Amino acid sequence: MASDDVIQTGKFLLTKVDKETVENLVEELMVKKNYLLPAFQREFVWDEEDIKDFIDSIIKGFPVGAVILWKPSRAVVENDSLAKPILGNRKDLEEQEVYYVLDGQQRLTALLLMFNNWKIKRDGEEISRIPISIRVSGEGYKLYKSEKIGVNLCEALKAFSTGSVYDPKAMEKLREKLDERAYRLLGDIARKRIAGYEIPIYILETSDEDETVFSEMAEAFTRVNRAGIRIGNVELILSYLAGKVSGSLKEGIISIYRGLENFKIDLQPVIRTVLSEFGIKQTDIKAERFNSVIRTLQNFSEDKIKISLKNVSKSIGLVADFLRKELGVKDTRILPSQIPLVTLAKYFTTIGINDITEVDKASKEKIEKWFILVSFNGYYSSYPDTKLELDLKTVQRNGEFPFEDLVENIKERGGKIEITREDLKKGMKENVVRGKVGKAYLFLLYILLVKNGADNWANLKIAETPFDDLAKHHIFPKDYLKRELVVEEEENMDISINNLANITFVDKRINSEIGDKAPKEYLPNYSLSLNKHFIPRDENLWTIETYEAFLEGRISLIWSKAKELYPSIFVG
Repeated sequence: MASDDVIQTGKFLLTKVDKETVENLVEELMVKKNYLLPAFQREFVWDEEDIKDFIDSIIKGFPVGAVILWKPSRAVVENDSLAKPILGNRKDLEEQEVYYVLDGQQRLTALLLMFNNWKIKRDGEEISRIPISIRVSGEGYKLYKSEKIGVNLCEALKAFSTGSVYDPKAMEKLREKLDERAYRLLGDIARKRIAGYEIPIYILETSDEDETVFSEMAEAFTRVNRAGIRIGNVELILSYLAGKVSGSLKEGIISIYRGLENFKIDLQPVIRTVLSEFGIKQTDIKAERFNSVIRTLQNFSEDKIKISLKNVSKSIGLVADFLRKELGVKDTRILPSQIPLVTLAKYFTTIGINDITEVDKASKEKIEKWFILVSFNGYYSSYPDTKLELDLKTVQRNGEFPFEDLVENIKERGGKIEITREDLKKGMKENVVRGKVGKAYLFLLYILLVKNGADNWANLKIAETPFDDLAKHHIFPKDYLKRELVVEEEENMDISINNLANITFVDKRINSEIGDKAPKEYLPNYSLSLNKHFIPRDENLWTIETYEAFLEGRISLIWSKAKELYPSIFVG
């Protein structure tokens, strides 16, 4: 990577480098395997639709954002056993310069999948997606979430790339399969538009990490990445905290985190729960308090550490059990925020239970209501430390879950204590497959589908279907609407297609098979599932002319179920 300019600041260098082509970037990832994902990074959450849209943007030459890396001192890497390599195993990092991916994991993983036949290994874990294929005709192209239509994009890259992925046999197969015009167009798309697409890279470089470096890094990160996600002091501190502590405390944190791997929990709620168990306030998680927090932890006896970590492990495990059994949430990727997990963990520790069956029915109902309320309304999205500390104090009492007192906390902090019909209908004006707001709507829809006994259209309940096997399915398929729907302003097309009333969850292979069929063509095949998915049965609503009426009808069915299940929080 050749540098463009270097900015020297207090504790680190901010280096803006030249843009890197997709092919060179992937080659570096595959050969060197020296990119790490810090523990605060979420799991790979993109589905096939996300990947298809990303590839389409690359082909069209649209901006897809920068990749931001952190190059720390070797000591950070050696002390950080929680970070995962983006590809391969930790042993591949020995004696190498290592870069942490602060932003860009979803995009880099999608590129790695595309160049590796849609399947990679990450620290022993397999990540795979249904292949994205391309069909070229005339001067145009179309992408599909299928391995049965057109040409697998990985095969096209193997045929036309110049790097290690190049395979002459793939080129021969395409020459036999395509006419000369289609072959040339596919070559142009694969070689120039995809492999040759350039992505800007930023590197934050540190050599002497102390408590002040995190606030400086967070500020620089925000400035560089104003259009993307935000990483603040808390995320940077919590990701590094486990590397600064040692002995049984460090081993215990690692054990808890890895023990919840199937739950896909982030490091942040784990360490927040650990700090709370040791009496450290959430409001003390600041860069300037970093060393003080470390010293406090180091002063505890081995017995206290073991008992506290055992409590944390049990309580978070109980939270995972509760969400799975009561709400059908098998892992955290459907959640808008993981901070509410900390409050629930503290409550379970306080009441001293060993199994979720020991929680009384009234408390279970109140926990459900509170969890849905704060998750949908995004209560912890602002001033999370202050709000969480107040809630942790509130739940530290034996007995029934203090729903009413927690609601009072929400009122005191100016939060919403109900969900109205208008709040739900706003989901018809949102692109719910993108962003934090959209995630809140998808979470609510998922919970209501589970509670309604919805299946995945492949003879398995949604609550029993692995999250990776589910797809966000457009009832009026996306490509069908793009072809048939007329909107007054083009920028409203995404909302018209991706709004809450047009989305449900089904098996991803069923979703792929449906493709761009009109609702009248395929919905009769799933007649037994329609009521469970809040899909109006009136076939007159399954036409492009009655699309708006279909959306209104479906949102009414969703609201009715929400009101029936939780009448005290769904109001209006």
